[in-house]
Amino acid sequence: MHWLWFAGLASSAFIAFSVMSKMVPTNLSAHVGSVVMLFSAACAAAASYLFFTKPEGAVDWTSYWPFIFIGMAIFGINLGYAMGYAAGGPIGLMPAIVNLSAMVILIGVGAVFFKETLTLTQWAGFALGCVSVYLMTKGATT
Repeated sequence: MHWLWFAGLASSAFIAFSVMSKMVPTNLSAHVGSVVMLFSAACAAAASYLFFTKPEGAVDWTSYWPFIFIGMAIFGINLGYAMGYAAGGPIGLMPAIVNLSAMVILIGVGAVFFKETLTLTQWAGFALGCVSVYLMTKGATT
């Protein structure tokens, strides 16, 4: 299956994540909410594993160390969004700023560490992303 299908899945899940995060009452603890969110994500992942994979014998758990850091990153993402939305972050701007800022950094990471290259058109998109981050944060208030 083409990777864009999975990008669509991630985009759909991210939209749901943003809408649900914005709907959380501001008087709730972002930390407790993160625990509830990560527990439900762990349950969904375990159920997905049970229903969609075939047993292949013993699992080499030492190979899964990157997922520890991914889990910590997901906690940071969730906490940042929860606290940002509670502080009045706009649902339309916050995800755009976060994702475009990450894109700017990750293009460099991809080039340096993974030897990825971009076409001229993709570089133009990168430049527009940089301009977008600037324009969207220019009028932001604290």
